[in-house]
Amino acid sequence: MMQQIKLEVVTSTGILISKDCNSVSLPSKEGIIQIMYGHEPTLISLKKGEIIIDEDHSEKIKVVIGFAIIDFSSCKVIINET
Repeated sequence: MMQQIKLEVVTSTGILISKDCNSVSLPSKEGIIQIMYGHEPTLISLKKGEIIIDEDHSEKIKVVIGFAIIDFSSCKVIINET
């Protein structure tokens, strides 16, 4: 079984989503980046696009601007209201 990461998406009004997932694709300023368990810790600036949760694209969240804080087992995304 694949190890999961803890995803938390936060807006100015509070937590939008908090769940464990296999992967998260983020619209970074350098291009789309996929985050999975064991990812190198980093801080990513986000641009307009969609956060895609898991490879089956079952959940998507629109982003205008924001940033993500990633470590080996979690991804915290802070975005503006869409």
